[in-house]
Amino acid sequence: MVTTRVVCISLSSLFFLASLLPVTIYTGPGNRPWEGYTLFFIGPLGALALNFAWYAHPFLVASMVTYIKDSFGWSLLFSLVALLLAASFLLHSQIPTSSRPDYEEIISYGPGFWLWMSSPLPLLVGSIIGKFSSN
Repeated sequence: MVTTRVVCISLSSLFFLASLLPVTIYTGPGNRPWEGYTLFFIGPLGALALNFAWYAHPFLVASMVTYIKDSFGWSLLFSLVALLLAASFLLHSQIPTSSRPDYEEIISYGPGFWLWMSSPLPLLVGSIIGKFSSN
């Protein structure tokens, strides 16, 4: 029997892993494509530009761990923080592309970005279901 827990963890993991392969953003000039795995590895550089979206990843992991342990309140909080941090990327018009830092303008978003943005959602929904069905 497939449980809500299995579905939520699987979907969240699938969305995240699937976001690593396709193009996540295009930067200019020249509409340069950036795959998700590249941004995953250089993401901490975003802090140099006060872009903390990459830090959604630890909150996503914390949400998964607390969801597995039936701590639905914490999982709800962590998945909401992960979603808000990920969504904060939309507020930025450029990204640092080296440690100097050099910046490139964000031209558009690819499918990898939307997969990444949706990765906290199954945990958010599952946490809400778990929290209200366990009371």
